[in-house]
Amino acid sequence: MMNAEEHNAFAVQVLKADTILNVILGVAFVAIPGPIESVLGDGPLIPFIVWRVIGVIFVLYAAWEAYVTRRPPLGVASLAFASIMALVPVVLLTAALLFLPVPLNTVGRVILWFGDGLMLVLGSYYALVIWRMRREGFAGAAS
Repeated sequence: MMNAEEHNAFAVQVLKADTILNVILGVAFVAIPGPIESVLGDGPLIPFIVWRVIGVIFVLYAAWEAYVTRRPPLGVASLAFASIMALVPVVLLTAALLFLPVPLNTVGRVILWFGDGLMLVLGSYYALVIWRMRREGFAGAAS
């Protein structure tokens, strides 16, 4: 079983990989929202300006991830922010998928539910790392 320090090191690696994914998604959302919508459903799904704002948020979050992972270990505040940045969209996306009449196709629904589940796992994992750090007295970085 991994200890808090090992969980923290793994979280750093996860965030580094997530940085790459967030840059790719962010740039795509800003640059090509039309083709993205055509893959997900029978548009328009959301206004293109919303895609672009979401894209900018992804890129800014990726910049933050690159910044905090440059000198591990991660502090509690950084892990808490990462957890919140994963779990808040989970709630919003789940509500949208369940209750809004968005014209998604089957591929779009599968992609969005998969992404939702992945963010739930990531946000929960970062919370677990915080719990392990506090339980074991591992201070980590200053955040």
